[in-house]
Amino acid sequence: MDTGSVTSVQTTDPDELSAGKDLVAVGYPLDLPGEAKITKGTFSGHTDSYLQTDAAVNPGNSGGPLADLCGRVVGVIRLGGGENIALAVPIDSAIAVRERVQKGGGEAISELSGEINVTVQEYSINPEKSSARAGKITFKVENKGPTQAHEFLVFKTDLGVDELPTQSDGPLDEEDPALEMIDEITEFNPGQKKSLTVELEAGKFILACNVGEETGGQVEPHYKQGMHTAFTVE
Repeated sequence: MDTGSVTSVQTTDPDELSAGKDLVAVGYPLDLPGEAKITKGTFSGHTDSYLQTDAAVNPGNSGGPLADLCGRVVGVIRLGGGENIALAVPIDSAIAVRERVQKGGGEAISELSGEINVTVQEYSINPEKSSARAGKITFKVENKGPTQAHEFLVFKTDLGVDELPTQSDGPLDEEDPALEMIDEITEFNPGQKKSLTVELEAGKFILACNVGEETGGQVEPHYKQGMHTAFTVE
């Protein structure tokens, strides 16, 4: 296909969006004739793995860009409907799927349902879902601190949360044969966001933070203070 003098668009990090930021949706709603139509709205927040906006979106907008007022694309419009709610796939996720398809992976946009937002903070790990289907899963993890750096560990195990092996001073015993380390995000600071994509088979998993915090001359493991939760893959 001859693309002529097509100019690539700029993108920006959708994780940096804040509620109330002005956005525009671009597309051909309802097959109306003429040039692409632009509707303006604001960013409402993250809904599951999508960006939510109140910009008017109708059939024909799907696949079009959702952009900021500088023209930088933050997402790809997925669907819209009543009550001023429209959803878009974050642009970084859409690009990742495109690259895999180009390499012959054959994945479709529905693969993005494998994204799960997670918050870590003193002292808990909170995934928005406690289970997912087997396959590729992307954990999008935000450290909400407020003061401590945290890590994000994924283990496969047949043990229950209350049966997990620990060392004598309280941290999770990562070397125990009952635990299979799948992957990790190393320590990152409050306010930072990191992503981890893993291929998970059906079974039971543990999401944990196992770093230590020095208090009164002693190191208190974050795991011991409650930073672990069960996760199931079906």
